[in-house]
Amino acid sequence: MLEISKINYLKKTKRALISTAILNAPLFSLYGLTIFILRKDLKASAFHLAIITMLRPMLSFVSYFWSSYVFNREDKLKINFLWASFLSFFLFFLFPFVNSIWLVILSSSIFMLFYRAKTPAWMEIVKLNIEEKKRDQIFSYTTSIAYFIGPILAFVLGPLLEKDSLMYKNLFFIAALFALVNIWIISKVPVNLKNKNILNLKKEKLSILKPIKEGISLLRSRKDFAFFQLGYMIAGFGLMLVQPIIAIFAVDKLNVSYKEYAFAILIFKDLAFVVASPIWGKYFAKIHIMKLSAIMFFSFALFMIVLPFASYNILWFYVAFILYGIASSGSHLLWNLSGPIFAKNENSSKYTSVNVFMIAIRGCVAPAFGIFLSLFIAPAYIFFIGAMFCLFSFYLIFKKQNVFAHINKNN
Repeated sequence: MLEISKINYLKKTKRALISTAILNAPLFSLYGLTIFILRKDLKASAFHLAIITMLRPMLSFVSYFWSSYVFNREDKLKINFLWASFLSFFLFFLFPFVNSIWLVILSSSIFMLFYRAKTPAWMEIVKLNIEEKKRDQIFSYTTSIAYFIGPILAFVLGPLLEKDSLMYKNLFFIAALFALVNIWIISKVPVNLKNKNILNLKKEKLSILKPIKEGISLLRSRKDFAFFQLGYMIAGFGLMLVQPIIAIFAVDKLNVSYKEYAFAILIFKDLAFVVASPIWGKYFAKIHIMKLSAIMFFSFALFMIVLPFASYNILWFYVAFILYGIASSGSHLLWNLSGPIFAKNENSSKYTSVNVFMIAIRGCVAPAFGIFLSLFIAPAYIFFIGAMFCLFSFYLIFKKQNVFAHINKNN
């Protein structure tokens, strides 16, 4: 068998990242509209919205155990990723044939479950196939492609959903077909195991407690990584707190149309993501991860502070989602690449899996707490509370950033 050169690994992996960005974009665009579809067309109650916003992160517990299968098992990375990719969207194929609000909730939650479950394996493949100095820019560039497609889709999805309240069924089905094609493309990507001794890789029995013990042990031994998780936990709680409230605010208070909501999510938010992504990528190579995280938390706080002003003028709704896109761009880059950064020469999947597990922990409480608060106070106050969480995390991380300056990936 001919040895695949380093440049071929890079080219094939970059091609897969681009195909993933393009072919998965329709599904992600529709996913971003799911809660709005539930509230506007399916007349979902606050209880339904609480369930979906809780299930999406809570099922990350399952994601953690799924991804733990590839801890120190580079030979299983590809098969783990491919199966998780398929399981993430297979329920969408049922949409044209089943009319159920619970199917929408379940399929959306399963989608995010396996999206997060496959991330550690995919990030480790990217790490093995692309050298560090090129990895950040390539990942940032290919991610921007996906969010550039979003604005184009907004002009299609908005009017179609506005015209027919059941059109979402066919759109999800078609988007799942695109995702299926992408699996076939990624299946052709080789994994660079040239420096790995596959024969001596330790084959262990699956254990429920073992991944949790390993995660706790990792946090105890790596104080820098533990502090990074603390910052994300506090700010992430604030962001999850407001997630079910955004749709309630948009539908009940602002009475926005599908077109307006799609424009906010898929044009203003996604274009801001595209523009900001290379900027985050550029400074990612120069500024250590703690400082960038603090800036990202502050950006999310601004989003929550500006959003309530949409009650006075709809333009503020779009301004808020521009800020959301900028913050999400940084979050996407930092969340996905923090594993390889902290891992250095170790297997990064266990670090990324801890990220996934922490999402599940805050997801058990934050969305339900947000819905609970909505029974007593207006959405604007909940947005303010969420912003306070993000600002506190910003202060905490920014204050301690120099203590962990050695985390800088260039060190």
